Amino acid sequence: MTNNKPEKFFYDHAGWSYNPATETPEEGRTRGAVSLAAAEAWASAQGIWFKWIRNYWDEWDGAEPYDGPIWDCVALNEDGEPVASLAMIAMENIDSDPYRRVVEAELAEEARF
Repeated sequence: MTNNKPEKFFYDHAGWSYNPATETPEEGRTRGAVSLAAAEAWASAQGIWFKWIRNYWDEWDGAEPYDGPIWDCVALNEDGEPVASLAMIAMENIDSDPYRRVVEAELAEEARF
């Protein structure tokens, strides 16, 4: 693992996968962290910004019981046009949950490719 702070953040907080035919679990986890950190930096350089919207859907149908707030997130370019989005994000405290940054990096990665 690298000493790069953004990569370390995603290494610690993001989900990951690996291809057992070509890499170890550690390599897969590191690859994912590096990719999300690069997407986050790309989004910042491109002027991509993220709008979080409270979703008032009244029926949560996730695998685990949940009665907290549900959020939608839209990645917008400099002109305010949507370039990626994700809905129905279960997150208690949007201001302090590290998952917010993970979602934004994943949307940046989607917009980038």
